[in-house]
Amino acid sequence: MNSSLLKYIRIAIASVVFILITAYFLDFSSNVPNTHLQEVQLIPAILHSMWIAVGVLLLLTFVMGRVYCSTLCPLGIMMDIISFTSGRGKKKNFKNKNSRYSYSKPHNALRYGLLIITVLSYFISSAFIIILALDPYSNYGRIAQNVFAPIYYSLNNAISWFCTEVGIQGTYMMGYDTFSWIGSGVSIAILFVIGFMAYGKGRLWCNTICPVGAGLSLLSRFSILKITLDKTSCTSCGMCAAACKSGCIDHKNKTVDNSRCVVCFNCLDRCAKSGVKYTFALPWKKDKKEVESPDVKKDCNTISRRDFLATGATITLTAIAAQATPKDTHKSHRKICAMVDECPRARGCNFNRPCYVEGERLPVAPPGSLGIEIFNDACTGCHLCIAKCPSGVLVPSITQYGARGFLQPVMRYDGGHFCAYDCTVCGDVCPTGAIRPLTVEQKHSVQVGIAHLFPSKCVAFARDYDCGACAEHCPVGAVHMVVNSRGIPVPEIIPEVCIGCGACEQICPESAILVYGHKVHRRAQVPEKEEALEISLDGFGF
Repeated sequence: MNSSLLKYIRIAIASVVFILITAYFLDFSSNVPNTHLQEVQLIPAILHSMWIAVGVLLLLTFVMGRVYCSTLCPLGIMMDIISFTSGRGKKKNFKNKNSRYSYSKPHNALRYGLLIITVLSYFISSAFIIILALDPYSNYGRIAQNVFAPIYYSLNNAISWFCTEVGIQGTYMMGYDTFSWIGSGVSIAILFVIGFMAYGKGRLWCNTICPVGAGLSLLSRFSILKITLDKTSCTSCGMCAAACKSGCIDHKNKTVDNSRCVVCFNCLDRCAKSGVKYTFALPWKKDKKEVESPDVKKDCNTISRRDFLATGATITLTAIAAQATPKDTHKSHRKICAMVDECPRARGCNFNRPCYVEGERLPVAPPGSLGIEIFNDACTGCHLCIAKCPSGVLVPSITQYGARGFLQPVMRYDGGHFCAYDCTVCGDVCPTGAIRPLTVEQKHSVQVGIAHLFPSKCVAFARDYDCGACAEHCPVGAVHMVVNSRGIPVPEIIPEVCIGCGACEQICPESAILVYGHKVHRRAQVPEKEEALEISLDGFGF
């Protein structure tokens, strides 16, 4: 096949994948269909136990090399876009045409050390933040949601404002309800670091930091199809090495580090002598004429045994020590209210009032996540559920889950946001299985938390004011009004029926009702629907 054709096919596939994934994150009008490309990302597929997808990706790597990194990974494709712009406007000379890249030795101790840490963190939940920080798909998702989305919304709002001014209908403004300064700051920092490395060094991040790249490199070094240098045709001119953004072509020794090659095909059409080929190179067949020189005994395809074992031993001992560390002793069972710092009664409460809540106030994890700890163990914080949530109730967590769940989505009931009664979008789009898909009927019985009433703040209790906003907005009737001894309607909560959707909390003007999350989600009693009365009317009925 024509070498240039392979390159253009790769660019076409990568462009389609990148556009579809980015558009799905930025789409606020639900016009972009779910192509499920997020479910074929390697780490999400492993966490979701989608072993067929994992097997296909590994088989693809064994046959063709690391084409996953150049055609399916959105973060890798974004790096290619950045590295492509780095070559524009530079002077080119005859001897070293477009020489922004060159061969570099692999940092095996670092990349395989990080791979070991990532694998260990999969089994040690307290270290799961490593996966959250290094997963390439999730990093791109956070960049798309926290950096690209606000820019896209601003452009949409500007166009919408202009259309309104000139009398064109059909456009609408978008809010910034899910915007997080810390989330955006972290995402911008990651984008800056990755962009800086991609601009100057191409795929240095993929071959040094990324655990997916390191994991696939163990298999790609034995791939059936490889980029190779023809020993007879190659003149060691260095043109192929100058085009290699992975820095894996050693033109002086006429070798290619296939563990770092992302199969971008940029090098194929650079050689005037056709010395670079993408061809069958079976791993069990060695070239007998190839003699290893003393300078390349430790070649680019060989991991330093001493570095690898030393790194592995250090990480293993660290993990064992972490597991052997004694856990915190059980907290005292003395009575203390979770709202002691917010309640007007403070520590003077007798703990017998109906508003008393024992223990700390837990955050509310999305419905379908089964519970906080299970959710923290499976979520990589890609923010796709935040981007697709129609009610804007999901936001990136900062301290709600602790350091372990940093930037994972959490339910926030303020600014008019609550979990819609019939909505199941977050479970439908979650690529890791951290949020299980639910039917509408299942969603109605999931209790993510319970609303708690604080009478001292409620205007009905404290001021004898007839409010009832919480009861009017409760979709299940868990909050209803009863008449007290003074003849004033006051709210009352039925805990067994409450699903923790937050409709009551977001509407209360005095924050007299707050939803406390469950560590493990429970099943709520589904209220019986009232039978519709058959009414026979003559005429219009009034």
